[in-house]
Amino acid sequence: MSTKRAMEIDIPEDAEQATEDSGLMGRGKKKPSAQRSCAKVSMNTFVTILATAVFVVLFVQLWITYAELINRKVFSPSIVATGKFGCVGEKDYAFGASFDVSGNGTRLLLTLPDIPPEPLVFINTQVPTNWTYAWKDTMNVLEVVLGAESLCTNVIVLSS
Repeated sequence: MSTKRAMEIDIPEDAEQATEDSGLMGRGKKKPSAQRSCAKVSMNTFVTILATAVFVVLFVQLWITYAELINRKVFSPSIVATGKFGCVGEKDYAFGASFDVSGNGTRLLLTLPDIPPEPLVFINTQVPTNWTYAWKDTMNVLEVVLGAESLCTNVIVLSS
């Protein structure tokens, strides 16, 4: 009896059922048709292309929206116009603007093509003097009025 018992293998009933069914499972399945497979692949390709296109459009729109802001905050100010006026032995000149000097050199008018959105104006005189400036928006003119006649005046207009 012990020899007989040693030769027997205890197999649970669920395992016997699983081994019997595994032979039948593979034989009864139908293969998907070629049309369904082609449609599935086409749909996956279409969805992938559509998702990529939407991502690219959103990225480009985001860049367009913030590009100007990034450029203004990251890069240094650019020179819009500059000029040197009333210097002894030198000719008056202006870069990026036309100019007119009047009132014995105490009034400068710089006409720019456009007034920058955030202008920075630097005025440097050889002899310290009071000065004021004002924008005349209708004519794109920067008017600089010096307190006294200066020997040499430098004007720089930057756009930040």
